[in-house]
Amino acid sequence: MKYSHSKISFLGVLCVMLIVPSLASAADRFTQGFGLGATDASTGGQVTLLQRLLSQDKTIYPEGIISGYFGKLTQLAVQKWQKKYNIITSGTPSTTGFGWVGPRTRDSLNSKVGALPGMSGSFEVKASGDIDVPASLSKSSVYTNFLSASFLGAGNGQMVKFTQTSPTTKIVPNANLSCGTPCKIENKVTVTAGTPAGSYQIKVSAVAGKESDIGYYNVIVGEAQSFQFSLMASGTIDKKKSLSGSVSGSNQIILRTVSGEPQPVKVIQKTDISGLTVKDLGTCTPPCMLTNAVTMGLDMLTGVYPVTVNATGGGASRTATYNVILRYNEDFGFHISNQADPDKTITMTVPAVSAVTQDVPLKFILDGGTPQPTRVVLPKFPNGVSASVNACMLPCESTLHITISPGILAGSKSVSFTLQADYIDRLTGLKKTMSKSYAETVKVVNGDQLSL
Repeated sequence: MKYSHSKISFLGVLCVMLIVPSLASAADRFTQGFGLGATDASTGGQVTLLQRLLSQDKTIYPEGIISGYFGKLTQLAVQKWQKKYNIITSGTPSTTGFGWVGPRTRDSLNSKVGALPGMSGSFEVKASGDIDVPASLSKSSVYTNFLSASFLGAGNGQMVKFTQTSPTTKIVPNANLSCGTPCKIENKVTVTAGTPAGSYQIKVSAVAGKESDIGYYNVIVGEAQSFQFSLMASGTIDKKKSLSGSVSGSNQIILRTVSGEPQPVKVIQKTDISGLTVKDLGTCTPPCMLTNAVTMGLDMLTGVYPVTVNATGGGASRTATYNVILRYNEDFGFHISNQADPDKTITMTVPAVSAVTQDVPLKFILDGGTPQPTRVVLPKFPNGVSASVNACMLPCESTLHITISPGILAGSKSVSFTLQADYIDRLTGLKKTMSKSYAETVKVVNGDQLSL
């Protein structure tokens, strides 16, 4: 079959017209929403403009196909664009607009059109990054990032004015920021107390002369965490017994916030050890450190004793333990203790015809040095009164055995004794004797009396 020259020319022109979009239909901005299946014919050339813009970034549209048809590859590239510029990150075109060229996506695309070859208005605004807020706040706080603006070609030197739009009144960005291009300016964002957790997109509009651009950043408020804290003691309290009285020691109780907003914490201590005195430490807000002092009485026995510290506040509680160590003093010493009768006074009722006896329990406590045997020295007692005490190896327990004869006159009687122990003085090497006296007051009541 043969064709004339004129027919061939007509068919060739027709093919070119079908394949290449006409210059008259070319678009320079995105003005409508469109998605999968759209064409240049239905969008006034905006599909080709979209593909040209997407193809400038090989990480978004590596295929770079400029066809004028919105297919699967173009939809995937739009989704990558939306993720990169924090517009939409998941969903579908019909539910969230993911893969659909909607209003926010068009704003973002239009802000970059000027950078295309042959396009005017190469002006760009950027935010340095998103703002992360650790958790929902109990008080308002200010966070910062930076906004920058510049012309990609000629045009720098003009003043640019930034306007920011927040989706909630609880997040308030700087208003009326301005600087001369190219520039970078600090942007302060106030996050109000009680702002719910979530991601809030802030729109940044910038105008420089006749040029404008739009950028975005996110304020991400984390999930609120419950208040938790740690509790510890700085160390063991290690002391030697005193030969004459109580001894004190101290350490530090340390609290640190682990999570959540710091809250006041009450710190108390408890111990069941006889002769060991601890105190409640009050309240502080972590991070904090409390000075802790304990007292070891003269009658406290040597040994290692645990002390429990309890701390409670903000719905959380912690327990810690430290040790109190009381050691023998290197110098020899002892004392006599009557813990059952600290007043050292007893009352004995004496019948008219028979004697009466009473035992007073005692402890001979070694305060320092090497354990030594003891001996008891008894004085001359008043008529009708007698007493005995058993000697023993320090430290030990003994008994003061008191006997009152019948017919003794009512009144107060003193019953005393002296406890002695020999030892070697560690400085001189000489043998010495240490003596400790003890006295008990006995109130004698005759059998027919109720009191003295």
